[in-house]
Amino acid sequence: IFINEPGCITVPHRDHVPWDPQHDEFLWLAPDNRKLFWVWDDDNNIKVPITSGAAFFSSCNIHATDPCPYPSYSIRIDGVFTETFKQRTGMDGWKDQT
Repeated sequence: IFINEPGCITVPHRDHVPWDPQHDEFLWLAPDNRKLFWVWDDDNNIKVPITSGAAFFSSCNIHATDPCPYPSYSIRIDGVFTETFKQRTGMDGWKDQT
């Protein structure tokens, strides 16, 4: 669980480098949907804001939070998810792009 005080940022970072064989999948949940979370799009060189309360991406992708005027929190679930789980949650088209 990650808690951000008002005005706090998370520095842009990767949890793993793309050439590392470890490619954890990362399910991110923000039940209050206040956190200004984004993932970097390497192909277009832009921040992609996550506007929903959930996201699924590779921890090799650069990600961070921008300052928010409110306290916010998120829940991070790491792992390698089964194809059955991905199909049931609509994430079955996801491919690790790193």
